[in-house]
Amino acid sequence: VELLLTEAFVASRADPAPVDALLATVPALLDDVDDAAERQCLRARWADQDAWQWNKGRRTGREEFARAEAVYRALDDEGAPFFARCRRASGLAWCRWRQGDADEGVRCARAAVDHAGDGGHVRLRAMALQMLARMVPAVEARSLRARALAIASSLDDEALRLRFTRGV
Repeated sequence: VELLLTEAFVASRADPAPVDALLATVPALLDDVDDAAERQCLRARWADQDAWQWNKGRRTGREEFARAEAVYRALDDEGAPFFARCRRASGLAWCRWRQGDADEGVRCARAAVDHAGDGGHVRLRAMALQMLARMVPAVEARSLRARALAIASSLDDEALRLRFTRGV
C-alpha cells in the first residue's frame, strides 16, 4: 500500500496517466492491513490522493469538489486516529469552501487544526492553519499564517516554509 501510494503521488506530479490505475488497486489491499488504526490512516491517505484527482480536474477536465467531498465523507470519523480525522476534516474543509459553503469550510478547517494538534501531528497542524487562513477574515488570517510559518520554521521544514510563502 505504501509503495502504491508513493508511486501514485510521484506520478500525479510528473505523469498523471497511471495515477487512477495505481490508486484503484489500493482499497482491496487495505482490507489485508490487520491493525485498524493503521488501516484507517492508510485509507485516509488513499482518499486524500483520490480526492485530489477530482479537486484538480484530472479525471474530467474540470474541478469536481462534490465528488471529492464524497470520498472524504466515506472515511470513518468516530474513533479514527487523529491523523485520519485531520485528513478527513481538511479535505471536507477544502471541498465545502470551494463549493461556496464558507461557514462549513471554516468549521471543518478548525476541526482539522484541532485533530492535528490533539494527535501531535505538528506539520499537519501547520498545513491546516494555513488552509484555515485562506477562509477567514484578513486579521485572523495574518495570525494563522504567522503561526503556520513559525511551525514550519521550528521544524526546519524548508519545503513547508516555501509552500507557505509562495505568492505572498
